[in-house]
Amino acid sequence: PILLWEEGHRLTLEPTTEEYAVAAAASLAKHLLNRRRAVGLVAYSRRRYVIEPERGEGHLVRLLETLATVRANGPTPIEEVLATEGLRLGRNSTAVVVTPSWSPRWVQVLQQIKLRGVGAMAVLVAADTFGVAPSHDEVKAQLLAAGIPTVVIRKGESISAAFR
Repeated sequence: PILLWEEGHRLTLEPTTEEYAVAAAASLAKHLLNRRRAVGLVAYSRRRYVIEPERGEGHLVRLLETLATVRANGPTPIEEVLATEGLRLGRNSTAVVVTPSWSPRWVQVLQQIKLRGVGAMAVLVAADTFGVAPSHDEVKAQLLAAGIPTVVIRKGESISAAFR
């Protein structure tokens, strides 16, 4: 996807999984909106953030404002977020999960969502490349075995390179 930043400019991200996840989500949103796709956002922090799918530049601004303020410090595990919010998705939707989670539990929930006819994709921020964390290999293997397209983003790697 075309990133938010002009070609030739290199954005230096703070070396945290949170910053990489936000940059990936923002880049993907811009890419899809540029192709006239409706994009929504669900994020759980200390509170629930939901932006309904829409199109257009104004909508991109709302998405970016939310991504700039949301923090990965909520008490709700990602598998619970997917189980709850996945019920709202219809057959013409695609759930794109952007996470550094190495727990295979969320993959199982995403598989269930996919079995209902909802599209699914994962953007896995490889936490083990940012410091001491379990390997993301099991999660990646489960995603691939389920036929869920997966992009892995590693520390120091360009977001655009990861999506290529």
